[in-house]
Amino acid sequence: MARKKKQAAGMSATRRIILIAVLIASFGFAAWQFWTAWRLQDPAFQRQRMLGAAEAPVDPAALAAANPAASPAAAAPAAGSAGIWAIAAADRPLVDLDVYAAAHRPEKDGTREIIAPAPLRFAGRLRSLPERIEAEYIYTALSVMQVAPIPQINHTIFVESASGAVRAVYLRDDAVDAAKAAGLDAPVELSGFHVYTYSRGPAIVIDGLTRAG
Repeated sequence: MARKKKQAAGMSATRRIILIAVLIASFGFAAWQFWTAWRLQDPAFQRQRMLGAAEAPVDPAALAAANPAASPAAAAPAAGSAGIWAIAAADRPLVDLDVYAAAHRPEKDGTREIIAPAPLRFAGRLRSLPERIEAEYIYTALSVMQVAPIPQINHTIFVESASGAVRAVYLRDDAVDAAKAAGLDAPVELSGFHVYTYSRGPAIVIDGLTRAG
């Protein structure tokens, strides 16, 4: 009889431990869901997520070592004191943004690949006016590639491509007035540089924008 009571007590303690573990796991999962839902309501986080800045942080030195394309030697040659930024918009390849984005994805999901800044220009429709963001990662990417000078990049805009896809791009501070002058929903031609690649495609810094038509 005593042995049965002892076994029953042991089983009861085991059940309590299991129940407590289940409750803790359920609480943790619920808390994670609440935090995720709350975070996704934050417009600043959404903009960073669209630009890949909210993905897992990467050590610049380790990233450069792992990605042969991300080396100073691979960067475009400097064009005078203005560096790569001196390349005229007319001299940059005209691309279809949808085709270009589909062709530029990281080899491994959830990662970012810094590349030698690639000049380009493309047509689109301005779907937001300039908004300020924290753009730390774009400075990291440009520093890894030893791009000089590094301009002030503290804004983003949303651009709609021909397919209707809306993408976020970085905007240099000295191009903010041009974006505002173009106006919301205006057809525009944008010129810039593809600086790194992430899960949503190319991260592009816009340094020139003109109203089309």
